Amino acid sequence: MIREVKDIAHQIYVNPQDRDRFIKEITELGIVKDFIVQEYRKDGSRIWVRENARVVKDEKGDILYFEGFATDITELVDAQEALKEKEKLYQTIVERVHDGIFILKGTSFIFVNDRASEISEYSKDELYRMNAYDLLHPDDRMRVYEMGMRRIRGEKVPDIYSARIITKSKKVKHLEFSVSLITVGGERAVLGAVRDITERKMQERKLRESYEKIYKILNQTVTSLASTVDFKDNYTGKHQKRVTMLAMKIAEKLELEEDKKNALQFASAMHDIGKLGIPTDILIKPSKLTDKEFEFIKMHPKIGYQIAQQIDFPWPVAEIIYQHHERLDGSGYPRGLTDDQILKEAKILAVADVVEAMCSPRPYRPALGIDAALEEIEKNKGKLYDSEAVDACISLFKDEGFSLT
Repeated sequence: MIREVKDIAHQIYVNPQDRDRFIKEITELGIVKDFIVQEYRKDGSRIWVRENARVVKDEKGDILYFEGFATDITELVDAQEALKEKEKLYQTIVERVHDGIFILKGTSFIFVNDRASEISEYSKDELYRMNAYDLLHPDDRMRVYEMGMRRIRGEKVPDIYSARIITKSKKVKHLEFSVSLITVGGERAVLGAVRDITERKMQERKLRESYEKIYKILNQTVTSLASTVDFKDNYTGKHQKRVTMLAMKIAEKLELEEDKKNALQFASAMHDIGKLGIPTDILIKPSKLTDKEFEFIKMHPKIGYQIAQQIDFPWPVAEIIYQHHERLDGSGYPRGLTDDQILKEAKILAVADVVEAMCSPRPYRPALGIDAALEEIEKNKGKLYDSEAVDACISLFKDEGFSLT
């Protein structure tokens, strides 16, 4: 091929000016190292080469020729170009995502994208110069800092968390962070994504305030409704209040879920509301009830269920009221349900109801006392009454000094 070349600059070099640069450099320096250019193959295809050459002179110092070698580095250059394209693509993605992206090394940012700058209201240069933790709200700063240090030490800490920052204009923003450990320059660093959730937090607060207001109104409604029983039977009204107090203590001891505790509280407060449908003379009768009269009494859970159904509770309050006289062995009323068919809240309510009833005087008998009440539930634990509820109730009175008065 060399013999066929008449014009090196135009036949060998894709860019003829590269030949001029080569000649100039080797003439001035006597040597060329790592001179990278694009050249033509004989078939016209292009390759990238790295040229290394030196000048060979005669005894008088005149240039005779250049000698050296060229290495085909096309694959390397292509790989480098592909890498540059990927880096450009990644940079575009990072800068255009909705989330802020940052890399934190120690207490300093070594990278932030445009969105992170926008969220904080600081320029990138300002962020690079500041202590990253100074952005955080004073009440959140130490918590986040300690988590960060523990993460760097390899301890297990949450990868997703929320915290507040104070922007350049002194606004408080709520942010959600998602972070992970990476290695930069042989040292541990934190790669993080941050999202502005201020609006979401405001909506959550409004929703919570609305829920609390509705809960308060609902509680007042139930309390008012439950107190109507006092007009027929003064004992029942006080009984419901004391049963609610005991039932909630048992629920707390059993670490009942919040929803179940809410359901239990409302159901306990009005569990005997169905007695509004029972003749007053039966409710306050000073002697033992006849079988027929007791059949009337056994109707009050169903009546209470029908009344409670008229309120659109978000919990099964009506069903708990319906079940509070059921027993594990199926001997209860009004439906004769057994263990698996009875809600946990109703099982707790049943224990609290029995204990309070036995501790209080009734028109037809004096109070039997707490010892007799605890003996009753202990004796029938696992048969009539839920074992966990019984154990919790007994512990309240015997170990914690709880009292119904």
